[in-house]
Amino acid sequence: MSTFSYLEIWETGGAQKYYQEVMSSLNNDVIICCNKEALKRTYTKKKFSKNKLIYFNPINLSKQLNFKNNYITYIINKTYILLVPLIFILNIIRFLYLLRSNKAKLVLSFNGGYPGSYSSLSLNVASYLLNIKNILFVLNSPQKRNTYYFFIQFIIDKILNKSVNKIIVNSKFQKKKLITKRNFDKKKIKVIYNGIKIVKKKFLNLKKKNYSIGVVSRLEKNKNIDKLIYSIKILNNKISNNFYLHIAGGGSEINKLKTIVKKNKLKKNVKFYNFIQEDKLHLFYKKIQFFIFTSACEGLPYSILEAMNYKKIIITSNVGGISEAIRNNREGILIKNINEEKIFYTVKKIYNNKKFLKKLTRNAKIRCKNLFDCKKSKLNFKKLFYNYL
Repeated sequence: MSTFSYLEIWETGGAQKYYQEVMSSLNNDVIICCNKEALKRTYTKKKFSKNKLIYFNPINLSKQLNFKNNYITYIINKTYILLVPLIFILNIIRFLYLLRSNKAKLVLSFNGGYPGSYSSLSLNVASYLLNIKNILFVLNSPQKRNTYYFFIQFIIDKILNKSVNKIIVNSKFQKKKLITKRNFDKKKIKVIYNGIKIVKKKFLNLKKKNYSIGVVSRLEKNKNIDKLIYSIKILNNKISNNFYLHIAGGGSEINKLKTIVKKNKLKKNVKFYNFIQEDKLHLFYKKIQFFIFTSACEGLPYSILEAMNYKKIIITSNVGGISEAIRNNREGILIKNINEEKIFYTVKKIYNNKKFLKKLTRNAKIRCKNLFDCKKSKLNFKKLFYNYL
């Protein structure tokens, strides 16, 4: 029996890790269909080199045109959006051919958010038309319908609600959003948390005179890494010059962030790393004591769970499903509408309170073991697929 899986990604992130986690729980023949960017990513190729691979270059609007004139860019992008129904139908036709030719019996469609990739959604519709059981994975915070093309999204939502057999999300927050903002049937939605391998390593060292702060994140605008950089400047100006920031990740904001570091004379205090592979992550977390996460929009990020696993002191924006992992003043510190001033006052308040910091990291490790052990998530996936295979 063939399982047909599809992943469309353009940047390295949590969607790949979740995809890898799901695939490792399947023992049967799995066909991996990805866009070329996804196939370039290391662990997609390495882990599943024996599987049948299919290149699929989706027709989509993810690479929008940009011009120097913002007004022209705005008009063109809005006009392109009106082509969504046509592109959606074309992708459905292409997937109909692929599913028939590969004799798929179960379809797994992975989407970075919702609506996210329309090609992922078109796969679910194609599966329904061929009477193939299909599961949609939504791996980031669902967005409310856009006012400009509300009707188009409303129709696609209705079609998807009818087409999918199951929707898997990785936080209760996402489930609630799909129900309230997109009117999906709550009976079709199931929460399966991210899973990570629990480690025994202990890296917390509060005896150091220097304070190392770190973050693992894509460097995009909504991640607000600039606020984290500005907080380092304030901490060094108002407390001591012993605060250092380690930034792991890449993305479209990298040059802008390096410019901010240069202009604020923080080269000695801020260090950039590239994307770090799974087997090297422990070396990064060994460098830091604090993990500060400033994102404005999330589902349930792996990096928060990794920081819990490695017993880091966590300060994070209170968005998406993060509060399902971190409870304020128990496993970490949650901040609403996070900014550099709030980061500064939070660090200032707690950085010398060793008893409180040890309590946070101890609680975080326990909660990580109880809720996010990959053994549990793998078992949940096997139970899910048992009903379809």
